[in-house]
Amino acid sequence: CLAATAMLVLMADGEEHVGDMQRLNARFAKALDRLAEELPTLPRPSVYAQFSGMNESVVVSDSLIGFSIDKYMGVDYPPYKRYFYDHQRATMKPDRIVTDCIFFYLRNNFPLPDTAAGTLLEQMVHLGKLNWITQKVVEHDRLESALGYTVSDVSWIRKHGAAIIDYVMTYQSSTDPQVLRSLLNPAVSATINGEQAPVMLGIWVGRQMVDQYMKHHPITTQELATRENLIDIVAAFNYKLE
Repeated sequence: CLAATAMLVLMADGEEHVGDMQRLNARFAKALDRLAEELPTLPRPSVYAQFSGMNESVVVSDSLIGFSIDKYMGVDYPPYKRYFYDHQRATMKPDRIVTDCIFFYLRNNFPLPDTAAGTLLEQMVHLGKLNWITQKVVEHDRLESALGYTVSDVSWIRKHGAAIIDYVMTYQSSTDPQVLRSLLNPAVSATINGEQAPVMLGIWVGRQMVDQYMKHHPITTQELATRENLIDIVAAFNYKLE
């Protein structure tokens, strides 16, 4: 925990960096309205802001979401450089607050099914599904932005898209923690074609599968969210980026 003086500084800085709370409240209201439209059986959550001493970004219960203002002060906020790695700071921006809150609320309410074996394929399609729904609800511009990718990361992915898919699918049946960390975790990345790849490539590939499936299958967001058997999503993926 931070000292009391440091907390006072964080609270003062938070008012400056997060910006107009009325604007943020309006974004939340719009996102929650869309969430209710897309997932009518999901309880509409209440949202609150807090200062956590830079501990938790988002906390979620059945119908409650809390976000920590002091975890969204901007990539270049000086104290972050002392406590966080580059990949962590990449997503610690005020414009990520609504996106993160919706994603973690969905993840809490639609967990990986108990019947799942926990393979890379199951996890990456499940996370791809949640990211797809989040983007539809929040109207986020691109998955790459949601994953915290830089301009150079996006350029690398576009150049190596086919190689990424081939590499990730090689490990689709794996439950090896090291493999899962290298393809799903923001702290670890894989090496592809002799180059260090961006992080969370498994989620990126899973999202390509969901994107392609939803383009050609007229199911509702509610149906997608509650679907536990994701085999048809995988089967429909033709390994080509559109």
